[in-house]
Amino acid sequence: MIRVTVLTTIGCVRCLRVIGILKKLKTEYPTLTVREIDAISNEAQDLIKEHAESSSPCLLINGEYMSMGDATEHVLRKKFDEILAVGK
Repeated sequence: MIRVTVLTTIGCVRCLRVIGILKKLKTEYPTLTVREIDAISNEAQDLIKEHAESSSPCLLINGEYMSMGDATEHVLRKKFDEILAVGK
């Protein structure tokens, strides 16, 4: 299973782009779940503190920090394939 948490902010163009990529990839990775959290929420603030990251979007994959800012489809696909290969 691949669980992606995306910390987003209102009006963030990069956030919208990453969410769009994840929606597209969901058709190819049936175990992919995507959870979007508003970066100003208490939960997001706790995650930001934990991972020392404040840029939007911030991506956590299976609870581990993956990237901030603009994640590309290629990078996400590579990470998902790695996860599935090792059965994490």
